[in-house]
Amino acid sequence: MASFLFVRMELPASRVLSEARKKIVAARQHWKCFKCTNQLASTYQVDHIVGLYAGGTNDESKCKNA
Repeated sequence: MASFLFVRMELPASRVLSEARKKIVAARQHWKCFKCTNQLASTYQVDHIVGLYAGGTNDESKCKNA
């Protein structure tokens, strides 16, 4: 029988950045998508460079537009 070890990690209280923080990330990338470099749509999202599950943070410098 397989044995698995699960490690419980503390995640930030919120996985969502505020609108103000999203705008900071977008402005740093000149309002362009990180993946395709197209101009961001009004419904753009911000992704974590390193996922929260892997120890990433909500710091603006650790996020990118998508």
